[in-house]
Amino acid sequence: MITKKAVEEKKKEFQLLFETMNLGVTFQDNKGNITDANPAALKILGLTLDQKQGENSFRTNWKSIHEDGSDYPRENHPSMLALKTGKPILNKVMGIVNSNEKDYKWVKINAIPQFNESEDKPHKVYTTFDDITTLKEKELKLKETKNKFIRLLKNSSNSILFARLSDYKIINFNDATSKLTGYSLKELNESKLAEIGIWQSKKDYIFFINVLKEKGRIKDFEANSTNKSGESRIWLISGEIILKDNEELILLIIEDITEIRKSQDELKKQIDFTIAVTENQPAAIVACNEEGKLILFNKAAKDWHGIDVMKIPQEKWAENYGLYNIEADVLLDTHEIPLIQTLNNKQIINKEIVIKAKNQKPRFVSCNGASFSDSKGNKLGALVVMNDITQQKLIERDLKRRKQKIKEVLKEVEQSEFLLNESGRIAKIGAWELDLATQKVRWSNQVFKLHALPIGKVPSLDEAIGYYVDGSAEILKKAMEESIADNKKWDLELRLQNANKEKLWIKAIGYPISNKEGEVTGLRGVIQDITEQKLIRSKIEKSQEMEFLLANNTTDIICLQEEDSTFKYITPSIKSILGYEQSEFIGKKIFSIVHKNDLFSLKKVLKDKNQKDKFKEGYPFRVRHKNGHFVWLESSSSPVFKSKEKNYFVTSARDITESVLSKKRIQKLTNEITSIEEKQKKEIASNIHDHLSQSLVISKMKINQLKKKSKLNIINNDLEFIESHISEALENSRKITQELSPPILYQLGIIEALNWLLENLETTHKIKFKFNTKITSIKLSELKSIILYRSIQEVLTNAIKYAKASKIILNLYKSKEDVIIDIVDDGVGFNTSILNNLKNHSGSGFGLFTAQERVRNIQGEFSVTSEINTGTIVKILIPLSE
Repeated sequence: MITKKAVEEKKKEFQLLFETMNLGVTFQDNKGNITDANPAALKILGLTLDQKQGENSFRTNWKSIHEDGSDYPRENHPSMLALKTGKPILNKVMGIVNSNEKDYKWVKINAIPQFNESEDKPHKVYTTFDDITTLKEKELKLKETKNKFIRLLKNSSNSILFARLSDYKIINFNDATSKLTGYSLKELNESKLAEIGIWQSKKDYIFFINVLKEKGRIKDFEANSTNKSGESRIWLISGEIILKDNEELILLIIEDITEIRKSQDELKKQIDFTIAVTENQPAAIVACNEEGKLILFNKAAKDWHGIDVMKIPQEKWAENYGLYNIEADVLLDTHEIPLIQTLNNKQIINKEIVIKAKNQKPRFVSCNGASFSDSKGNKLGALVVMNDITQQKLIERDLKRRKQKIKEVLKEVEQSEFLLNESGRIAKIGAWELDLATQKVRWSNQVFKLHALPIGKVPSLDEAIGYYVDGSAEILKKAMEESIADNKKWDLELRLQNANKEKLWIKAIGYPISNKEGEVTGLRGVIQDITEQKLIRSKIEKSQEMEFLLANNTTDIICLQEEDSTFKYITPSIKSILGYEQSEFIGKKIFSIVHKNDLFSLKKVLKDKNQKDKFKEGYPFRVRHKNGHFVWLESSSSPVFKSKEKNYFVTSARDITESVLSKKRIQKLTNEITSIEEKQKKEIASNIHDHLSQSLVISKMKINQLKKKSKLNIINNDLEFIESHISEALENSRKITQELSPPILYQLGIIEALNWLLENLETTHKIKFKFNTKITSIKLSELKSIILYRSIQEVLTNAIKYAKASKIILNLYKSKEDVIIDIVDDGVGFNTSILNNLKNHSGSGFGLFTAQERVRNIQGEFSVTSEINTGTIVKILIPLSE
């Protein structure tokens, strides 16, 4: 007999099971109201313990659906049907919106009606909820994956097919398979893999199948194939062994890459052509990628630099490749290298540098370059083309420097085949290529330009040869025939008449192209417009005539001197300028008639000239006229070379006596005006301080006395108003006094005055100023102190007004002979050429010009360098000596 205690124990066990089981359980009365639910049911239904009482299957904010997504009517809920029919409702799947998660929970429901004894209608229903959401989601994903695969199989442009591994028969495929192979759906079905033309080579087929069986998969196997119509195609085949319904199948994906390979072959031809054009260019070509790493160094570049190494860091380029400035005496800084400049978006046009390779003579080159980008504007790199202008530079120097005995030098110059009328211009060179098998001709853009034809369609070989006239066509044909027959190069000068009826002289260079067997398969070469070279002789003769007229009719003195300054020749103008005959100077030096105060500096200049080979800027000095007075001359000199040896110097001198005297008179007058101005400013400042300021102070004191009288309280506001304006007037008078004649300048000197000036400007204009100096005092005359102070004040004021600077730095230091000031701002910069044009001085230019003239009037130096959007540097040098 079961005891009451045992019953209680069982009841507790069932209650524990009810509370902890993962299966949701609810009890509903005969009206469908929930009377009890375990925690699992509450979680599935999204209810709390407080909400469970009174809920039923007809709750309005519950939404339930069938598996196909249609609504699940409330009256058809399993628990309601069980109550209605009195029969168990089993294994019903329902989607329920969880009120907490706001998403569907998929549950499997079993509803069991409960009866009281002797009653045929259920009095409650027992319902279980099994959460199958995860299982349902996996089923949906599997179904979605299957649908995607079916769509992929159907819509893919690549062939996808399945074959049994056991007999290699095709059992399924998509429409693309039929299009690729040319076989109908009926022909493909149950055909074997080896029977549908995928393989031209049985060896390839056997290899593919063996690798697939050994490794289970193979990817991107390229094979030649033949479709049903007999057309050869190139297919890229990937295969994998898969298991379906316990049967091993071969899955093949086939991509037709025939057109891709054709495009790649065509691209390779274009690349080969480009490389050939680059390597056959007489110009040196270098290029780098967007990271600044060298990627192109053609044959000419390797020869010129004497090195075939591209993996060198940028900071070592100048040293390893021998890159120097045009004077060939200083290595280029990294930022000055043309390729680096083009990479930094600066277009290089005719920039001249010198290449000094080991065991080679210095080579002058003209550089042209730019960066290049893809169609989307992304920078890909930069390229520079260098043309050898060594011969042109030598010719240019000879033409400029020779004033006498020019015939001897010109005879040597005439021997050069590279003499051009416009030295420095890049040679007009185009490249071409001929395929003998197809007779197809390729032209570079420059060839079209030489023929005056629009870039595009290349004429046929016969049409191209037809542009050569005056017997040149026959010469070219013969050279091409001999090149093909004897495998040799040609180098000709021919006559060409372009589409504009212009006749040109063309330098034509051609090479045969041979295959591995040594057979000539094509021709390749370059053509260059050398018309200017053919015309150069007549121009040189005219130049000779003009040089002769210049030497004998110039108003300047032009002379030819030995390295020790002995005169070899001097123009007749010596008579009109200095009163001497030509014969009085030949074989002699000028030192005997040079002013004693100028003699030492002149000898120093001539010594420097011999060391540096030139001094371009005019050097002024005094020489004695035959009548006894002194004449100011301005002289410049350049060397003339013969057989690469310095032979003599050509010197020109002009009479600047009137200019020098006028300048001295102007300087003296200007200094006097400056002194007078400063004296007047000082007097005005003193008057303001001694009279106006004192009157204002007394007035302010009187106002304060009046404010203390109670009888005048009624006008107290007026008195305060007057006092405020008197204080403001006092402050303004103090500022005016300091600006007119800063006492600190006269009392404490220029260093303290500049400190006061910068502090005042920083406070007034809210711009950061910095004064760098280790000097505590400078001994300058009052005039120089005033001019230096006013010049610095003018430069700073100019920067505040126009430069839009956020920071201005003043550096002051001195040498044994000079005091030097650098004023640096980070403003917008400007074009400094306006300082050289007095007519255009306005705004910022006029202020700087005024300061420049003040400094020069006391034998100082004033220079300005500026870069747009970077800033400006002004350098002032004042001599310490009087």
